[in-house]
Amino acid sequence: MRTRSGRHSQVDQGTRPTERTETTTTSATVGAETKVSVATATNSTTAIPVSSSSIVPPYVDDVSHLALVKWKRERLEYEDAIEARCATTVEDKSKALRSVKNSFNRQLLKTLCKFEWGTTVEEVMEDRIVSELDKIIGNVMNDVILDVDAIFDAGIKMDLQQRDVKARVLNYFMKCDEIILQHGLASTFSTATGVKEKCRVLKKHL
Repeated sequence: MRTRSGRHSQVDQGTRPTERTETTTTSATVGAETKVSVATATNSTTAIPVSSSSIVPPYVDDVSHLALVKWKRERLEYEDAIEARCATTVEDKSKALRSVKNSFNRQLLKTLCKFEWGTTVEEVMEDRIVSELDKIIGNVMNDVILDVDAIFDAGIKMDLQQRDVKARVLNYFMKCDEIILQHGLASTFSTATGVKEKCRVLKKHL
């Protein structure tokens, strides 16, 4: 004969599997939701390539020799960065690259066009601007007489500790070109006599 408590016990035992099933189902649902949430979070935090518009070109607001030497170096780095970005994003480099004219202090450009170049901001072309700036960069600073030997004596020397001969030579010539650029000696070494002088200087500091 079953007691009331026994019946209650049987009912309780019979309901337990259902509760476990419901618990298992709930856990599986929560687990699935967690996976979806993690996947969504992962997708939302995936790194997005920086667009070319975020790479800012150097600004021309000073046409002194030293300022333009610095600008030229930064401009080349900017162009390299744009080229690398376009190789990844398949952008048109000519469209992604901001022109020198549009990276120029407007009033300064207007003054140069009017008093130095004999033209107007509207008419001056990109090639003309770059050419005029390169002239300033390539010439010795106004009213400065440079001791070429002293400049190279202080700034260039073959690094004999560099075991890689090819790298040693490349670094040597690169440093030479950097000194020429910094001191506006490009025009000095561009003539036949200048080329011979450059060779003499390079041999001297080997």
